[in-house]
Amino acid sequence: MKMLVVSDSHGDQNILKKILEKEEPDTHMFFHCGDSLAEYSDMFPFATVKGNCDLFNKFNRHIELDSPIGYIYVIHGEMGIENLKRLIRQVKCKPEILLYGHTHIHSYEYYDGCHFFNPGSVSRPRDGTNGTYLIIEGTTKDDIRWEFRSVEDLKK
Repeated sequence: MKMLVVSDSHGDQNILKKILEKEEPDTHMFFHCGDSLAEYSDMFPFATVKGNCDLFNKFNRHIELDSPIGYIYVIHGEMGIENLKRLIRQVKCKPEILLYGHTHIHSYEYYDGCHFFNPGSVSRPRDGTNGTYLIIEGTTKDDIRWEFRSVEDLKK
């Protein structure tokens, strides 16, 4: 199974299209962690959550679902990493993978049985890159691999 995770595109539909052109053919799940600044109808195939800049769209605040590689929870994350860590103790089904955005900085942390992934921003990075997104692959909960990929070559 292959998952594509993006965040904080801030209206740049062009970069999302370029990422999809490269990654979509063999990808099974697509997530956008908020601040898309796009209409619901423009975000297919991404399951998208509402970010702090998505004031008037119809996205949910979070997404929860089970997958072959674990229970997944998607949220924008404007409450900060420490509050996200507290949140995973409170939700009904404890996630094994938490996807979030907001910081525009790609990151990974394993905490209390949960993989915390932030794909960074595809259009307005704050981490010294030209933009990043995330690929997660695996077949079971014990077989998870991930890679942060640059959008630098896609912007040309």
